[in-house]
Amino acid sequence: EGLGFVIPGRGVAAMNMTHVETPLDPIEASIKGIDGKDQADRAVSCALSVVETLHDEQFSMLRPNRQLCGIGIATGQVLLGPVGSSLMFKYGVFGPSVSAAQRLASLTKPDGLDRPILLTADVFSQLRRTRARVQRVREVQLRGMGSLVEVYEAIPELPRETLS
Repeated sequence: EGLGFVIPGRGVAAMNMTHVETPLDPIEASIKGIDGKDQADRAVSCALSVVETLHDEQFSMLRPNRQLCGIGIATGQVLLGPVGSSLMFKYGVFGPSVSAAQRLASLTKPDGLDRPILLTADVFSQLRRTRARVQRVREVQLRGMGSLVEVYEAIPELPRETLS
């Protein structure tokens, strides 16, 4: 579930978006609130599946002993929709959480933090039932962000030496 699209020259963006309009009925409202609580777990589970699948023999021969992708996960409100005029138009997703996820993904490379899946403290605090082992990495200054961001990693079930 969610939305996925390709950003030319940038990679793939996948979003799991929940728009919750709270019903007036208290029972129905509590069900709607609960439905949105597993978003962080679902995002981390999806990221783990991608990294673990790319480790399979059929993909690992593309870049032996190297990670094939890096994933940044952040949460927050976004603006989704068309931007521009009738002459120049694009459809996109904008907001601080989009920028944070992109900046985290860029830190997954060997010249950054060199870990395949990075997430913000907000995502970490929302995890309820993830199958992943998650640990704090450190605080980093993300370009364009005003304050330090506490970064965590979700560790795939792979030998660590195969991810370097």
